[in-house]
Amino acid sequence: MDSKRNKIPTKNEVKIKYRRSSGEGSIFLRKDGRWSGAITIGHDENGKIIKKTVYGRNQTEVAKKLSEISGRLKSNSYEAMETKTFGQLMFEWLLVFKKSSVTPRTFEGIIRNFKLHIEPIIGNMKVYQIDTFVVQQVINKLIDAEYSLNVIKKNKHLIGQFFEYAIDNKWVQENPTRKVVLKARDRKIYSGQDRYKALTPEARKEFLTALIKMKQIS
Repeated sequence: MDSKRNKIPTKNEVKIKYRRSSGEGSIFLRKDGRWSGAITIGHDENGKIIKKTVYGRNQTEVAKKLSEISGRLKSNSYEAMETKTFGQLMFEWLLVFKKSSVTPRTFEGIIRNFKLHIEPIIGNMKVYQIDTFVVQQVINKLIDAEYSLNVIKKNKHLIGQFFEYAIDNKWVQENPTRKVVLKARDRKIYSGQDRYKALTPEARKEFLTALIKMKQIS
């Protein structure tokens, strides 16, 4: 009897199972309604298989996560993705690739933007954890802090450039900045001297007197 065919599912799994191509893992529908997937990521020192399990709201979401892990395994970058944070990887990219493509002054501004606006918010996350929702939160924080549209665009563009590099290295499949929404126009910030002030009683009286005279002349 084929033991694999008659394998009893775990308490959280039902018998709906989707076998993917070799090396791409399997996907299960759990009893709690969630989907889960497992993929072999290597072997331990005793030769025992090590598997990575992911979860999602539907089969497509789990399949995407498994595909990303498979891509990282094929590019030999899986260990780096698991041990390094987004902030560490982006900073390395800035030093190696961005620094050589811009002037020293421009690079100083880029590092300042990264240290002030990007790293404090999402620096401790993993690259594969950052999606459009996360990047939108970064942008919204800059908007709420009343930064200029130019500063906001620069930070979005910088994150987007890094994710294009991440896609080329098979770390992720999509650039999360592509669907991020910016304000339609910049917010004008007034200084205290430029704010509207009500006319004093004397000024209002002079204004009304001038209007009466104009009517009498006309």
